[in-house]
Amino acid sequence: MAIYTKVQSNVVEDSGGASHASQKSFPLFKADTTMRVAALLSGQGTNLRAILNHQQGYEVVMVFTDTADERRCNARQIATEHHLPYYCNDIATFYRKRGHRNRKDMRLREEYDRLTLQLLKAHRIDSVALCGYLSIVSAPIYQHYPTLNVHPADLRILNEQGKRYYAGCIGAQCVTKAISRSESEIRSTIHLVTEDVDGGPIVEVSEPVALLHPVHNEVTALFEAVNAAGRALYPTVLQRLAEGRYWINAKRDTIIHTDLHDMPKIEPTD
Repeated sequence: MAIYTKVQSNVVEDSGGASHASQKSFPLFKADTTMRVAALLSGQGTNLRAILNHQQGYEVVMVFTDTADERRCNARQIATEHHLPYYCNDIATFYRKRGHRNRKDMRLREEYDRLTLQLLKAHRIDSVALCGYLSIVSAPIYQHYPTLNVHPADLRILNEQGKRYYAGCIGAQCVTKAISRSESEIRSTIHLVTEDVDGGPIVEVSEPVALLHPVHNEVTALFEAVNAAGRALYPTVLQRLAEGRYWINAKRDTIIHTDLHDMPKIEPTD
């Protein structure tokens, strides 16, 4: 068993520990059927295309967007190409109709997400994949389904206060911060969504993108590279989730990686 020590990981690699995984922990998905995935996106949908092109052990069964402007969001186009149900509830319009210009009111966000939850239940969803989804997801969704997100930085890295250094960092800002810290490499992180923005248990971290004498005019290219690293990893993570390889501890703060041949038997529940 290997545990990251220099940085926070929330990951335990369990190569021979069926007993470890079975003690006070449970699978994020019981691999007895094909895992049904809902994809939520707000933009171009490159991550969605990646997971649609893989689909081993899982199936994307619906596409949802919070962005009606099809000049900015490709959700309808991708759903049409793949003959998938498409849903849009424009979040700016949703807030405006309720007298809010600012989308930061999370009480209203829960109302919004409860409407989305009705769609997820109707499609018998098993997990949710955020594919460049720009709205913060609230409890009605992440408490019902394992919800995955890709973040364009290594969330294992902590600041002096023990908090995730890159939590809350958006887009290419992550690369700029890494350059300012003289990091030697950058990575993307796939994590579970919780009430803490970018604070949920880490599921996997991508291969590194080297920062060899970077200059700030290279930020866009480096951001595209670290996004590509996360995009390459995302379908594999969904497949492993569908295979029952990811377990979570009782505190729901640590992911346990369990090899297929070592997976503990899941006892039926009443």
